[in-house]
Formats: sequence, structure tokens, C-alpha cells
Amino acid sequence: MKVLVIDDTEMDTKGIKEYCKENKWNFQYNSFKDDYIQDLMKYDADVIVLDWFEDVSDDNDIGNSILAGFWENGYRPIVVFSAHADAIALTEDMQKSNLVKMYVKDEEGEEQLLTYLKENELYFKALSEFRKDVGKVILNSFNAIEPLKSLEDGFVGNEILKYILAKRMVSAFNVENNKIDMPSWGMYIYPPVSSALTTGDVLRKAGESINAENASNYKVVISQACDIAYKKTKKILCLNCCSMKSGIINALESEIKHSLDLVPEMSEEDRNRARKMIAQHKLSYAMNAGFYQKWALLPALKGVCPDMSVDLKNVELVDPGKISISCEDLNEQEYYRVASLDPQYVTQLVWGYMQNACRPGAPDRDVEEWAKRVIN
Repeated sequence: MKVLVIDDTEMDTKGIKEYCKENKWNFQYNSFKDDYIQDLMKYDADVIVLDWFEDVSDDNDIGNSILAGFWENGYRPIVVFSAHADAIALTEDMQKSNLVKMYVKDEEGEEQLLTYLKENELYFKALSEFRKDVGKVILNSFNAIEPLKSLEDGFVGNEILKYILAKRMVSAFNVENNKIDMPSWGMYIYPPVSSALTTGDVLRKAGESINAENASNYKVVISQACDIAYKKTKKILCLNCCSMKSGIINALESEIKHSLDLVPEMSEEDRNRARKMIAQHKLSYAMNAGFYQKWALLPALKGVCPDMSVDLKNVELVDPGKISISCEDLNEQEYYRVASLDPQYVTQLVWGYMQNACRPGAPDRDVEEWAKRVIN
């Protein structure tokens, strides 16, 4: 890991320098007299440790401009390590960001700083790789500009151009392109990004007494995003959730029991072994497909929601005014958004819902004799 430390004197960085050496990290010192922005780009640090510029009372504007320069152009973690940390006012964006930390420059603060660097080493290096990948993707996305000129007589407009370039960037980072298997929780966007309610948002019932591990306290938005955004619908269509046991597991158990009952000569031991093997196979298939019969499946997101079955036939209309975008904005609403589904998994969910809500009905038939004949 590359650590860039900017301070008045190099002597003040001795503890950090020794810790970097112990952990085999690259250490780089710069004073405020050096061209630190240029050196940042040349050195390509993974994390910046920044003292405040001399006396905070006299040079607050200079300190703020230095921090702002790194924030707006560096795109990497910044640690403000200053004796004046308590007197430094960060911008609202910086306060909300996990990339800016502040520690008081004393023995305890230095220990906290070093612990922070150690705990986040792998993440900081990964962020550096991501930043470089994003840079390459940005350059590649600009290749869309010339073709766009041939499609329009005039300029398409800032917002349209930014949208098209952003879509090209998103496509470049698709997991299929990178040939990786996502963990089950990778289907969530957490924390949510959208500033408005959208299809695939996961809602939790509000209230201090609400059990976050009870799946029945959750709903998933199924209304179309454009209808919500343009207020074309007076109610938000939601799917109700329940536990895995009450939902998909019960459905599988019932189906498997019925199938095995057609083979009466099977021993109880073989029957239990077959039941478990079939259930695991069918459940794995359903988890990849996204739904099974009337049940969609959502994985647990640690600290946010449990493993859940989503009842594709149990819909509920909720007043938009009863839903808060986040827990922080909650103001007597009945539900608040805790996570969102990635668009690709939203498509799976909507497809599962359509299979249940839009299928043509037909009377049930006695097909067991038919099935036996075909199998024989």
C-alpha cells in the first residue's frame, strides 16, 4: 500500500513512517512547500494522511483549499491528522463520505490512525485499482461521441450525453465481462443510490418494536420506476415477503413428498436422502433462476434483512406518502427503504411476477396416469 503523508515537518511523521516500514508499505513524505498535488499524481498514493496547514486560526482557508484539492481531484481516502481536528469544519459531502476521516494529532489519535490504515489496507488497494479501471472506462466511453454526432444534426444536450456515457461505463463493469461469480448479497445495491423510490426497492416496516429478522416485515416494490417517478400511479404496488420456511421450503417439501409417494417401495432412509438431495437441487436452481412457482427469493443482507421468500401472488397497494426513502428521513411513515436490487435482478423479479400475474388460466387435469404412461 502507498501512503502519502503531508505535514509541516518530517519529524512529526516518524510514527507513521515506522509503522509503514513494519507493514512493508511504501511511505512518501511531502511538506506543504512542495507541489503535493503533482506529487500525488506522480506517486499515485492509495491513501493520503494530511496535516492541517500550520495554524488553523490563521490559515483555515489554505487548509480548506488543500483538502478540497485532494477531495475534488484525488478520488482516494483522505485522513486529516491534525492537532486542530476539533476546530476543522468539513463540507457536508465530506461529512457524509466514508473516504474522509479525522483524528486529533496526539498519541491516542496516532494509534487510531494506524489501526484505521491497517484495517482498511486491502480496501484502499482495491479502490486504487477501481479508480484506474474507471479512468480507462471513461476514456473508452468517449468513443461514443463521434457516432453520436452522426445520429443528430445538433448537440444532443448535456443530460442525454452524460446518460449515454454513463450507460457505456456501467456495461463495461458487468460481471459477465469480468467473468466473476457474485456472492448472493451481490444482487443488492446497498446503501441505495437512487434519490427516488424505484422498482426493486426493499422496504421494511417502521417502528422500534419491529423485528428486523422477521421476513414478514418486508415488502418489495414492483411498480414501474417510470410510473413512480412521473407520479402516474396513486399507489405503489408491492410484493409481500415471508420466511424461507413459510414460503419456498414449504412449496418444495410438498412437491417432493408428493413425488416420492408415487414410489411406495422406497425405504424411509432412501426417501429422506432423496428428499434432501432433490430439495437442495431444486432450491439451488430456484436461487439462480430468481423464482420458483409463486416464490421469488431474496438472500440475507447482514444487518439489513434476512433470507426471504417473496410471494409473487400476494400484492399490496401502498400509499407513496407512507414510504420513506431512508431511515434518516423517516417521519411517521409506515415503511422505509433499506436496500435496492440491482437492475438485472429486478428484471428477474418482474419476470417471476409476470409468470404468476399474467399467465392464462386453465382447469386442472388429472395428469398422473398420463405422466406414468410417458415415463414407462
